[in-house]
Amino acid sequence: GEFDIDCDGDGFQADASLTINGGTFDVQTWKGSGVWNDTLADANSCKGLKAAGDRAEEAGIEPTLTITGGSFTLNTGDDALHSDAYATVTGGAFTINTGDDGMHADTSLILGSENGLARDPDVRIESSYEGLEGGTVYIYSGRYYVVASDDGVNAAGGSGNGTDPGFGGGGGWNPGGGHGPGGNTPGGSSSSSDYNIYIYGGELYVNCDGDGLDSNGGLYLYGGTQAVFSMRSGGDNSALDADGTILVQGATLITAGSTGADGTAQSSWFGADQKYTASRTSVSAGKAVNASANGSVLMSYTLTKNVSYVLASWPSSVSSSAPTITTANSAAACKGGSWSHSWDDGAVTAATAESSGLTTYTCSVCGATETQTIPALVTVPECDHAFEGGEATDEGFTVTFAGDEGVSSITVYETQDYSGASVSVAADGATVSRSSATGEPDSSGDGQVNFTIVLSDGYALSGVTVTAGTYKNIKGPADTGLANTYRITKITADTTVTITTVQCEHGAVADGTAPLWSWSSKYNSATFSYVCAECGGTVNIDGAVTSELTGTAEITFTATASVGETVYTDTQTAAPFTATFVGEHASVNVYYTQDYSATDEEDAATAVARDSDSGRPVVSGDGQINLTVVVEDGYELESVTVTGGYKNLKDVSADAGVANTYRITKITGDLTVTITVKASAPEIMPGDMDGDNEITVGDALAALRIAARLVEETDKAIAVGDVDGDGSITVSDALRILRFAAGLMNSFR
Repeated sequence: GEFDIDCDGDGFQADASLTINGGTFDVQTWKGSGVWNDTLADANSCKGLKAAGDRAEEAGIEPTLTITGGSFTLNTGDDALHSDAYATVTGGAFTINTGDDGMHADTSLILGSENGLARDPDVRIESSYEGLEGGTVYIYSGRYYVVASDDGVNAAGGSGNGTDPGFGGGGGWNPGGGHGPGGNTPGGSSSSSDYNIYIYGGELYVNCDGDGLDSNGGLYLYGGTQAVFSMRSGGDNSALDADGTILVQGATLITAGSTGADGTAQSSWFGADQKYTASRTSVSAGKAVNASANGSVLMSYTLTKNVSYVLASWPSSVSSSAPTITTANSAAACKGGSWSHSWDDGAVTAATAESSGLTTYTCSVCGATETQTIPALVTVPECDHAFEGGEATDEGFTVTFAGDEGVSSITVYETQDYSGASVSVAADGATVSRSSATGEPDSSGDGQVNFTIVLSDGYALSGVTVTAGTYKNIKGPADTGLANTYRITKITADTTVTITTVQCEHGAVADGTAPLWSWSSKYNSATFSYVCAECGGTVNIDGAVTSELTGTAEITFTATASVGETVYTDTQTAAPFTATFVGEHASVNVYYTQDYSATDEEDAATAVARDSDSGRPVVSGDGQINLTVVVEDGYELESVTVTGGYKNLKDVSADAGVANTYRITKITGDLTVTITVKASAPEIMPGDMDGDNEITVGDALAALRIAARLVEETDKAIAVGDVDGDGSITVSDALRILRFAAGLMNSFR
């Protein structure tokens, strides 16, 4: 079927299992990807295709999202694909724009299948926060084009039940065989500590501003092609980033970006049959980077950002020679992966009800081909809908609503029991007249309709009218006992209910009612709710939230809201996320924001997480600490390490213009910041043989004695006395030192 959905909530949602085998899906949630933010994420679920829900959680069911085919255009505020446990995508074509993750599974994200085709699945993520994310991520086949503002592929989370279906691709298949950490093949079972990325095949292109492939555990590249372009030159994210083992054995790989924590390739990353080359050459955006073997270009990609580090690798089955990395003004044709080809529209082998079909795409430049599965046809038995026997069904009279812009929706009740069965219809929707006793449709002339008008924020009800001659009575709130609730009785024909509204300024709180403050769990937002004295509606407004430290161990959050000329406030307190600085021969200066022009605290023993823009203390999980380490004379900084709840420790000295300046980001708990220094190496004064910080005749005599081999020539002596730089102390050095001591020279060079 075809589905065209534009909604404020989830496009498709199933508590336990959502399975799609074909169809065309055009889904937009919450006005699309461009308006999404953390505040909306706290209050709304606006995912495209979602397998998750309270009932599954209460029943202990692990939700599954399974897609084997179909065409999907997803423009979503929240995750485009989401499962609270497992997501498996083995086919289909996807175009995704999202304000959060492109594809997300809390436990395992499984993409492609054993011996899957080049485009099974075909995934294009044009914008996202993180592209592909799962507790563990498996890629077996297909092609994936990923653009992300943070990480391209992220493994954070894991399977806790010991039966992760992603391991081995199902059925125990594992092309990496025997190449796992310590020689063990990853597969079979898992625990909650397994946060890994396994790539066995397929083609992956990543263009991101965070880490390219980021794993909280291991990163295993056993096959396929990966082109990964991470943060621009000068940043601290890298193309390959893993807290555990990194192993490349069987994959064809090219990466470029900055040289972050894992940015420098280690020989231990590469299997015995894997060739690799790393280059620290800086390359500007718009230029091409090539990887060649024996003069032939095998990979060629145009850079979208400035980079300062390039890594290329392939198995010896591709070439027995290590890659040669060069740059060019433009990329070589058809050498930049699947998306560099000029594909035709494809030759189709049609699907039938008994078997799947095939589309074969051919490049008009080089003749390369790629294939994609067409799902088998689904047949629906025909029915003539013949009605045999029985009596005609009473369908009631049609009651059409005509509400203006102030009407949000209309709640229609089956009977006069306003706590009973009901349905919500649009402001221009319709219902039918019903029996007041049974709730069944009624066209006898005794039928009625009972409804409540739901108003949009800022509007009050002005009038309700019904087409003349089609009813007997209209009864309002005075009769029903409920605000904006009406009953139209004895309906004798199809009719229209016209509803008009006026705008309300909600300028006062109704007497005898108690306003209510509602805070988010992280105290970064608060909502003020009250009953309007003018229209009687419930009004919700966002409070302005500020915060300040009111003690060393307490933050006071204050929310303010204005109704008319009256100001309402509420306060909450929480313990700050505190970093304690530990170390000797150094002190710490703290900045409240990323403005490093002025220090906010000097010689600080502790600091609290703060908002990067306002400098307010926060516990939202997005707070950060900016600091400069000031080292005592005679010492130099060796390292800064952090333990506790945070995401990144960044050296921002270059951006700040202040040496030894760091930023700790996304702080979620208390931290310990350990500062390690070491004694500075003493400065060497050339020619000062006796180390008294003066050059005298005695220094010249000492050099002469070494030149005459009367005293042993040591490395330390050479470092001071070899003033002519020839690698040894000679008579020439002694004469130069003597001339310097006599004032006849002012430099040895």
